[in-house]
Order: sequence, then C-alpha cells, then structure tokens
Amino acid sequence: MKVPYFMLAILGIALLVSSCQEESPEQLTIIKGTFKNATTTEAYLWGNLRVSRLSELDENGSFTDTLDIDADAYLTTGAGGIDFPLFIKKGSTTAFTVDLKTDNPSLQITRGNQAIVDYLAKKSNTLTITRDNSSELVGKEPEAFKQKLDSIFNSLKKNLSSLTADTSFKILEEQALKFDQIYIYNEYPLWYKNIHQLETFEVPAAFKDMYNNLDKDNEMYASSFQKYRWMITDKVKDDAYKRGGDERLTEEIIKILKEKKSPSIRDASIYDILFLYIPKENSAEVKEELLNLATANETKKAIQDRFKKVSNLLKGKSSPTFDFENFKGGKTKLEDFKGKYVYIDVWATWCRPCIAEIPSLKKLESEYKDANIVFVSISIDFEEDYDKWRMMVTNKSLGGSQLIADNNFESAFVKDYAIREIPRFILIDPNGNILSADAPKPSSEQLTATFTQLGIK
Repeated sequence: MKVPYFMLAILGIALLVSSCQEESPEQLTIIKGTFKNATTTEAYLWGNLRVSRLSELDENGSFTDTLDIDADAYLTTGAGGIDFPLFIKKGSTTAFTVDLKTDNPSLQITRGNQAIVDYLAKKSNTLTITRDNSSELVGKEPEAFKQKLDSIFNSLKKNLSSLTADTSFKILEEQALKFDQIYIYNEYPLWYKNIHQLETFEVPAAFKDMYNNLDKDNEMYASSFQKYRWMITDKVKDDAYKRGGDERLTEEIIKILKEKKSPSIRDASIYDILFLYIPKENSAEVKEELLNLATANETKKAIQDRFKKVSNLLKGKSSPTFDFENFKGGKTKLEDFKGKYVYIDVWATWCRPCIAEIPSLKKLESEYKDANIVFVSISIDFEEDYDKWRMMVTNKSLGGSQLIADNNFESAFVKDYAIREIPRFILIDPNGNILSADAPKPSSEQLTATFTQLGIK
C-alpha cells in the first residue's frame, strides 16, 4: 500500500523526536549570543514552551544559556525589541553575534547553520503582515488572495528544497510551512473585515476546511509548531467566550483544558490566560486549577508570578496612578478626579476593537454627563503616532478627558495594571480605589447595570 506523503512527513517528525530523545542525557543544549551596540541590558529568548526567559547581557552584550528542551526547537531571540528567528538542535551548542546598529541587523552564526537562520529570516519577512502591507495580501478578494498566498508558499518551498540543511530540519519545516499557510487562511476573514471595515465577510468553504480538518489536540504539533499552538489556543478562547462571555472566560477555559490530552496545548493556553487574566476577586481556586493543569515547571512559575503581580489589582486596592498629557493642554493626574467615579478606556489609534467601542463610549458620556462619574481615555499610541492621535481625537469629536501615556505599553500605569492587550477598561471609585481592573466594555449592558448598582445615574 502506498503511504501518502503527508503521513511520511508525520512519521519523519515522529522518528526525529524519538531519535532526539535517545541522545545522551548528559548532552547539554547551549546557546551563546552577543548583541553588539545593544541599548538594553537584557536579551530575550522564547518560542518553545520550555523556553521563555530573559538573560542578562554582560559588558560586551553577551549571554550564555543552557536550554531544557527535549527536541529540536524553533525559537526567537532579540534585544531592544528587534526579533531574530533561530533553530536550535537538541544537544548542540549554537552561537551567534548581531550588530544592532547596522541598518538591517541580521544574526551571524559562529557555531551552527547560517543557511537555516537566513532561510528563517527571509521566511519571517515574507510572511509578516503589517498595517503597511496588509492590503497587498489579506486585503485582496478571495481568489486573488489564494493565488497570491499559494505563490508565496510555492516560493518558500523551493527555497527549502534547495537549502543546505539536514533532512530532519527539512521534514520538520515542511510541516511548519503547512501550519503557517493554514494560519493565514484562518486569519484572512478577520484581516479582510478590518481592512474594509465590514461587519461580516464569507470566505469559500475550502478556506475553512483547512482549519476545520485539523486535529486540535495533537501533542506533537503543539510542542513543535508555534502557528499550530496559536490557532488552537485561539480556538480554546473563542469557545470559552461563547460559553461564558467576559465574566466567566477563565473558568470556561479551564473546563475546556481539562478535556485536552496534550500537555503542550494546556500549557500554551495557560500562558494565554495569564497574558489576559485580571481577577475580579481573590481567586485562589482559579490559581490552583491552573497549577494542576500545568505540566512544565516554567508554566507553574509563570502562574505564580502572574498571580503575585495581579494581587494588587483586586477590588478595594488603591489604584495605580498616572500623570499624562491632556489633549486640551497641560497634564492630568488620577488624583484630579478625586470624589468622582472614574471609568478609564485604554486604547490606541491602531486598535480596531478600540475604535469599535467609541460610539458606545460617546453615548455613555452623553447619558451620564450630569452624574458623579468622569470618562477618561488613555491612548498608548507610540511616539510616531502622536499626530495621528491628536487628529483622531479632533476628527471623531472624542469627549471626556483625552490623555496620552508617556511611554505606550511601557508606561508605569499600563505596566502596573498588567495591560498586555487593548482595549482595556478600568473602573475606580471616588476614593481612588479599584472597583474593577478589568471592567465591562462600553457596549456591554453589564456596564450600565454596574453603574446602576453603584448609584451612578
């Protein structure tokens, strides 16, 4: 019987993982990096579920790290916000240098395979979709989009076939390309709707089938391929939201994860929960549930660290404060609103979900204009978008107090509130204490119900 090529690829991956696991346990996986002209004192390394860490750079911009990985791994490293893809062989030593001061910095491998790194860098540049280039691919109509995307991946496959690399890497990368392609097909409807500002958009059934036919509880895929993990963890969150909305999101995610057999899917989903999770109340039970579901020690540590950080954001705690530039001039502090309830919208001009909430926010401002509550919008736009922020406030006639944070996501107020995704809404009482560090959005009926319970009218 002829075995399909796809199955041969899966078998090859299985044999690769098996052979890696048979290597001598004494063989360490080491990475050595040097970031010349770094403007930060730390380098980061992430991608594999067992590898997510910061490393201190010495006076030469160098670091050395020993990795706890049980198979070859795709990773990302960088310093100062510039990312570089890497492929690490289990049980090997990989070394590189990069000069961050050059116009187009690139990793130069001093121990390892330069050809693989160059291939991954070119692939990353090819597949990166930004605000500037999105219309060239995901803004196209379905048939044109398909032709363009298939052409891109055919080119990447040719690059891979001519690459000077081990067969084991090529087998793994062939599967990685499949998930890269399915990921873009799966995200295409959302990107298209955002670009063309549509409420609905229907794609051909064949686009959906690629994702729908995926095994969504596969440990081999989850441990090896980042795009697969992204798709499955997004699915977990979407299903949980449909079940429980904002209020019960975490509890529903936990229920879904209890049904998953793959440890890597559970761990990856937990990282996503922690990325978003802000407690409504003291939630020791949620913490224990997550610790019980986690497999890797790194995941358990991340749970402990996150709950320690957000423990200051419980109801009744004193709110972190701010002192930000006001659109109307001067600076505004949280203390300026003492004696009033404060509803804060953290947003940015590039955030479409944020902009979608503006009409509902303006309606609230009008309905509660005589109430004991103020509405504060804090933009975390980057410095280069400052003029765009001022223009949007003017063109959309935004009301309330329009402020802009002093250092986007790195602003102290933003970091103190553990904000990693926007929009985010915060409700503070007249004494400056937290009522909700993750309040309902303006379009939610739950928000007006909350206002009524507080006697705001």
